Amino acid sequence: GSADSVLAAVAQDPRTDDPRSAGEELPREQGRVKWFDAEKGYGFLVRPTGEDLFVHHSEVQGDPSDLSPNGEVEYEVGRNDRGPNARRVRTLS
Repeated sequence: GSADSVLAAVAQDPRTDDPRSAGEELPREQGRVKWFDAEKGYGFLVRPTGEDLFVHHSEVQGDPSDLSPNGEVEYEVGRNDRGPNARRVRTLS
């Protein structure tokens, strides 16, 4: 019925996705793809500071193979036990 479709519409509304409810709110940053190997499942981005930033395919929103060298991306900078990494990566094109 109609109630199901209303619930689905609410779930897809980006405004209901409040970043504060996810725990930590991470800064978003724009950078470029250094390289990405779809077979290995990871690659590196270059931050505005010039630092390399690790990116895993599971953090890419959309198709990871869209990450082509020098492509512009937007992402959050997270951190794990190996150091900083890119999260919620999306291509800007």
